[in-house]
Amino acid sequence: MLRSYLFNFAFLFLIGCNNSSADSTNAANHNDSSKISKGNTGDIVKEVANSSNKPDSTDNTSSNAVAFDEAYIQKAIVSKIDSSIWLTANMKLDHRIFGYEKPDTTSRKMILISIFTNDVEGNPFKCPFGSYYQTSNMTDMEIKYVSTEGIFIKASVFKKNEFQGAVYMDKKFIEFEE
Repeated sequence: MLRSYLFNFAFLFLIGCNNSSADSTNAANHNDSSKISKGNTGDIVKEVANSSNKPDSTDNTSSNAVAFDEAYIQKAIVSKIDSSIWLTANMKLDHRIFGYEKPDTTSRKMILISIFTNDVEGNPFKCPFGSYYQTSNMTDMEIKYVSTEGIFIKASVFKKNEFQGAVYMDKKFIEFEE
């Protein structure tokens, strides 16, 4: 009887081990390109290779594109009084907003407002209008909403009240003041 009990225990043990190794093999072979990592702000974020939930595109110059939970994305605000665009960084919310030369995310990056140090320090994307944590860091500069063009908003960049150029920002990161 003891021998039968040991045989059944060994049999169940092997079956259990086989299923867990199959699960780990399936997990290893699963084509999920996401991984969990610690972001620059100290929060845990999920990095995703090809996600439509990216705050904005990046390249190899800086950190990988990071997918955010919609509830934790901070948007820039368009003032209803003067159409100025502003964003004050909130360390509990993430933001990465590029201003592009054309209404196309593959066009030249002209300006960046980002919470991430790797995106801002040293202007790694070489944005002609600079990289900033928030709009209040833009010395003698201002961005003003002009129009909406498809999935982008068109904005004018001013330095010392002189027009510098137009940029296009993804409108999903822009909110209009009520």
